[in-house]
Amino acid sequence: MKRTTKIAIAIAAVFALCLGLVGCGGGDGADYTKNFTGDWKLSGMTENGEAMSEDDIAFMESFGMTVTLTLNEDGTGSLVMFDEAMDVSWEPKSATELDVTIDGDTTTGKLADDTITLEAGGDAMSFARAEADAGK
Repeated sequence: MKRTTKIAIAIAAVFALCLGLVGCGGGDGADYTKNFTGDWKLSGMTENGEAMSEDDIAFMESFGMTVTLTLNEDGTGSLVMFDEAMDVSWEPKSATELDVTIDGDTTTGKLADDTITLEAGGDAMSFARAEADAGK
């Protein structure tokens, strides 16, 4: 009888400890904002199945036709395409994913190799960190 009571108490203690640890967890608590904040420059694009090369992008830029994405720490930002600015709101989902809302449309972006890729409707835009923000 004493042995059964001790085992029951031990199991109850382990169960209580597990509940306490799970209750205090509240998610991973990590702030992934810094992974994404800063200025980003168009580095690749696929539209209607056609991929733009680095040469194509360099050619556009030589005429002042640039595409940049700015993500601020407060979850705001801007997407500037050929001197036309659009308001952006964004939120990190994990260390490598974020939700980006541009003009009311939300898409999930992915961060890999210091490049953010946004896809919508089969089209994709990739942004590399701007030189001043590289290495953050």
